[in-house]
Amino acid sequence: MKKAILLFSALACVLVLSISAVFAEETKNVDLEKIVVTPVRSEQVAYESASNVTVITAYDIAQSAAANVADLLQSEAGVFVSGYTGNRKTAKVDMRGFGETATSNVLVLVDGRKVNQIDMSGADWCQIPVESVDRIEILRGSASVLYGDNAVGGVVNIVTKKGKGVLKGNIVTSYRSYNAFSEASELSGSIKEFSYYLNAKYYDTKGYRENNAMRSKDFNGRFGYPLFERLNLDLSTGSHKDSYGMPGALSESDMGNLGRRQSTYMEDRALTKDRYIRLRLDADPVVNGSEIGNFVNDISFRRRKTYTSAVAWGVNSISQNKIHTLDFNSRYEKNLRADRTETKFIMGFDYLNADNELSGRGWSVDEIDISKESAGSYVYCEQKIDEKFIVSGGYRYEHNTYIFDQSSSQIKYTKREPSDSVVQASIAYLYDEGSSIFCDYKQSFRFPATDEWYINSGANMGLNENLQPQEGEQYEIGIKHALSDKMRFDTTAYIMNIKNEIYYNPATFFNENYDRTRHSGIETRISSELNDTLSSFFSYTYDRSKFMEGDYKNNDIPAVPRNKFSVGLKLKPAADCNVALIGNYIGSRYMISDQKNQVQKMDDYITIDGKLLYNIKDAEVSFAVNNIFDEKYSEYGVTNSSGTAKNYYPSPGRNFEVEVSYRF
Repeated sequence: MKKAILLFSALACVLVLSISAVFAEETKNVDLEKIVVTPVRSEQVAYESASNVTVITAYDIAQSAAANVADLLQSEAGVFVSGYTGNRKTAKVDMRGFGETATSNVLVLVDGRKVNQIDMSGADWCQIPVESVDRIEILRGSASVLYGDNAVGGVVNIVTKKGKGVLKGNIVTSYRSYNAFSEASELSGSIKEFSYYLNAKYYDTKGYRENNAMRSKDFNGRFGYPLFERLNLDLSTGSHKDSYGMPGALSESDMGNLGRRQSTYMEDRALTKDRYIRLRLDADPVVNGSEIGNFVNDISFRRRKTYTSAVAWGVNSISQNKIHTLDFNSRYEKNLRADRTETKFIMGFDYLNADNELSGRGWSVDEIDISKESAGSYVYCEQKIDEKFIVSGGYRYEHNTYIFDQSSSQIKYTKREPSDSVVQASIAYLYDEGSSIFCDYKQSFRFPATDEWYINSGANMGLNENLQPQEGEQYEIGIKHALSDKMRFDTTAYIMNIKNEIYYNPATFFNENYDRTRHSGIETRISSELNDTLSSFFSYTYDRSKFMEGDYKNNDIPAVPRNKFSVGLKLKPAADCNVALIGNYIGSRYMISDQKNQVQKMDDYITIDGKLLYNIKDAEVSFAVNNIFDEKYSEYGVTNSSGTAKNYYPSPGRNFEVEVSYRF
């Protein structure tokens, strides 16, 4: 770790030098008005948003050594990524310190389509090929007014590529450590007004550990066509299949006797089949020569099936999970201008109907059909005054109906109808070009996932009658400052008070509600672009998530590092050559299920990744090294209620990748 610390420090020094050089040079114009969509579900200049929002651009993605979307997020301020399968399929992307339940408290969107399922599975990061991603918008903090359920800690909106111009293609072949191979191809372009983008990918790896193999196939397409002069159609579709091993945890004695790369769960397997289709109609009608506003309607349908086979206490337990989801969103937006004001008015309706069929044998012997119907309406208004002040407010009401229909091992029909309403208000002061200060108040909610409310295996099989929806209040203040045309400084401080935060109690084997918790912290990022040959960034996150009442009062919430640093440097030593180095420091944190804070914290760690990219006419060759100094660490660890067990999920060591792509 000493070498990693030295290089991490060197990267920080280069950052300081590049900052000094920025102030020493004459400035030049750069893009200070980056457009984002996520904060208000409508286009908005990033620095005018009263939220902490950043963008990972197509250029950032190309320079990164990350092989998947989850790893792209790792170096972002306020984001902690962890995993337990040895790949990023089931990675937890945590924002604002929710630890084990991060997957249910962070909303993930792909082109505005909700990816979170109604159970606790969260986003499947392996079915979003990084090759098809155009940009990623990251909104930190509550967004329940505009997005509803799950948008408590933040929102990740992944925007995929669109086709335009003449026919273009790209074939990408890569070889990685652990016998990993992938082949991806894409076609894009337009024929008159019809645009198209197609991506297909195959991935196969043996994995870092035993029983860590994975094989996946993906296909994604996006098509656009103007049906009429002011009516545009956007259609996207995709399918995903995978099969993978689940190596499970290793105790300290296991790692000492067997090594970090072994598994004691050699028979555990799983597979996934997933497909979706989404249709968007975007209309800007004109009546009597006047524009009456923008109408956007989205409808999507998704079918997901998972199969899991795992051996526990000598019993082979098999479970099958089918989820069919219909999602409909309708939004109206109207922009008004007067002498001194600009007003944006948005109202919308979100509807979701999902059916979850669970069955199995072994420990999972129950058969149940769980349905969830959700309907939410919202209104949002934003007014810009004298080009200096932006005030906004919003309201949402959401009603849910859950039906639990058991057919085996007992017959029982149960219905639950939770609902909630939330408000938000904010003000931003634009004190200079590219610079602003903002503060906001936002309420949030989260309804229980189907498998938090209902357990279909073990001694506690059945409906959890006492589980309540989660509610929260967020207070936030931040500054976005353009130190020069080449350098930015952004920082946000927040306090989030949560009532009835949902968690898994290892002592009772039930999902329960904490009394009260508080999530507070600071998220800071400095970025600079010295010239076309050198750019750098530094981010720091302080997160203090703790219990405010009850048996765990003043204890830390498990699996939440209090400190996180990231440093990045991008060089262009020659016209056709790019070099990138990114270092991440993750602080120590308590193991999952250690609400008592009685077990020693998991070790902090530093990882440094590098990538060399070279262009040769229509070809591109890259060489990447992840975890350059072969840090031995675990992102994920679990204990029991008594604190007598310490189980780790070892993360990959130093690994290499060679990638060749050809454009035509």
